[in-house]
Amino acid sequence: MLKHTIRKISGLCVALLLIAGVIYLHYSPSVLLKYQDPSAVDPSDCLWVLFNPFRDRQPELSADAFLKQLKKEKFDEAFARFPEHTKASFCSKEREFKLINWTLVDRKDEGVKTVLHFEVYRSDQGPNAWGNVWVTVEKQDVWRVTSFESWY
Repeated sequence: MLKHTIRKISGLCVALLLIAGVIYLHYSPSVLLKYQDPSAVDPSDCLWVLFNPFRDRQPELSADAFLKQLKKEKFDEAFARFPEHTKASFCSKEREFKLINWTLVDRKDEGVKTVLHFEVYRSDQGPNAWGNVWVTVEKQDVWRVTSFESWY
């Protein structure tokens, strides 16, 4: 009888700890841990990031939709909210260096603005070559891409 009670109490304690852990992670920042070798020259070189599994992924989904438009060469849609002089420049570069694939490597949340850093693979690069892209999204009525930077 005593062993049975001890098991119930132990199980309850473990369940409470798990619930507390999930609640803690839910309200924690998007990036839990981040390390980059101080001697690294490239922003994504020797970068290790542990993302919070319970983070709000809406900013990432908006940036991903934007990058999918670039991959499908729908530049007018992707850059619709950008000034004309930057739109033309980005369109020509994106045509020249076609986007193939991307991976999120870092994220910085700044209130209603989130800067997402991606490693991107382009058609002109070898299989092990990648470049850097930063997509900034801001919460307006929905998350919208407001800035784009690419290292070609």
